[in-house]
Amino acid sequence: MKEQRKAIVAQILTNEARVRLANIAVVKPEKAEKLEMILIQNAQRGAFQGKVSESQMIDLLEQVSESEAKPAATIKFQRKRFDDDDLSDLGI
Repeated sequence: MKEQRKAIVAQILTNEARVRLANIAVVKPEKAEKLEMILIQNAQRGAFQGKVSESQMIDLLEQVSESEAKPAATIKFQRKRFDDDDLSDLGI
C-alpha cells in the first residue's frame, strides 16, 4: 500500500515538489502522509493539469497548516478590586 502511494505521488509531482515532500517527511511524517493522501485524492478527481509544481505544493502545504492550526491560548487575569475587600479581610 505504501509503495503504491509512493509510486502514484512520484508520477504526479515534479522533481522539486518531490524533494519538498521528502523534506517535510523527514521533519513531520504525519503531515507528509496527509499531503500525499490529499495529492492522490486530487489527482484521482482530475484536479491537477499535468504535474504538481513546487509552488502548488507550497500552496497545498499552507492550506493543510492552516487547517491544523490550534487557536492561540489566552490568559485572563482576575484581580481583586479594593471594593471587593471586606473589612474583616483587612483585620479591621
